[in-house]
Amino acid sequence: MQYDNSIEETAFRFDENLADERIADKNVEVTLYRILQESINNIIKYARASEVNVQLKMFEDIILMTIEDNGVGFDVEAVKAKGNGYGLRSMQNRIDAISAHLEIDSAPGKGTVVIVEILKEALE
Repeated sequence: MQYDNSIEETAFRFDENLADERIADKNVEVTLYRILQESINNIIKYARASEVNVQLKMFEDIILMTIEDNGVGFDVEAVKAKGNGYGLRSMQNRIDAISAHLEIDSAPGKGTVVIVEILKEALE
């Protein structure tokens, strides 16, 4: 896969509160990695974003990952309706496999936010 030079002009920021801690459940860790990978791939291919912010936070009862860009955005429902959203379906299938919640908020001209919420009690 080839990317144009737009990635060189995209600022990526990562914020986390894990210190040196790892997520105990390897399936959850891999799922978060794959969703981040798919999201960044989509940002690079389609979004034309200048800024991408990724947050991974662990709280007492929840693990939260957000991926936010200031790109061109898209109509989530239209992509799902057309059946073109293979990456979106793949992310949802991964989330369903670990009993988590996925939300994708986007609109043309408004950027995109991907939110993953995992209740720690569901991991026990």
